[in-house]
Amino acid sequence: MNLKIGENTIHYLEFGKGEALVLIPSLWLTSKSYVALGQELAAHYHVYIPDIYRGKSEFKTPGTSLDDYVSVLGEFIRRLKLKEYYLIGVSLSGIIASKYVCTFANKPKKMLLISTTVLPLRMKYERITLCWGYIMLLYHNMFSFEGHAKNWLWITDGLGSVRRHFRQAWTEGLIATSLKIENIKQLPVLTKLVFALRDEFIPREAVSRLSKIKNLSVETVDGYHGWFFRHEKQLAEKIVGFFDMPK
Repeated sequence: MNLKIGENTIHYLEFGKGEALVLIPSLWLTSKSYVALGQELAAHYHVYIPDIYRGKSEFKTPGTSLDDYVSVLGEFIRRLKLKEYYLIGVSLSGIIASKYVCTFANKPKKMLLISTTVLPLRMKYERITLCWGYIMLLYHNMFSFEGHAKNWLWITDGLGSVRRHFRQAWTEGLIATSLKIENIKQLPVLTKLVFALRDEFIPREAVSRLSKIKNLSVETVDGYHGWFFRHEKQLAEKIVGFFDMPK
């Protein structure tokens, strides 16, 4: 599916019926890598996975800041006329989702974040950490057939998007390694963060700080940054359990 937003065309995947759920792909990956999770969630929700500044989307005006990504997300939700919906952000897109709910009046009913943070990391070598983290992310998948399949999916999906939008992918990497995250004390919607204790990018020590944010609950799992790509059914159960839980 495609949605025209100004001079840009946003490609997105759509699954299922019911209450709307918007899932934003993470750094350099597209909706292609989230098909399995989208299909799991389709049994419960009407799932939208937009490729903002990536994949098969077309854009005459490139995104040069986190605000540009947030703005397109807001317009995507507005153009689809979503009023009652849920929002999911992963890694970098979790930061995009968090900034969106702090900026736009049309907020989701609830938000779920995966392998991300809403607080400043204060890492000294952000770009080295990013590169090393991706190396380890692939390495940790090398010891099983399923892991090799996920590595192949990420590599083919990511490289395909980079070939199509090289400058944008480069800019996105710069955005990810130069974020000025505000020190949030409270989120405006009820939010859950699923945090991997062996995350390759975000230090474990961040959990204690994150747990102090109002409206944010943190659930830890014994896994790496991309653990859920090999456990889509398990993650879908966590998502449904949180979104369907009475406030």
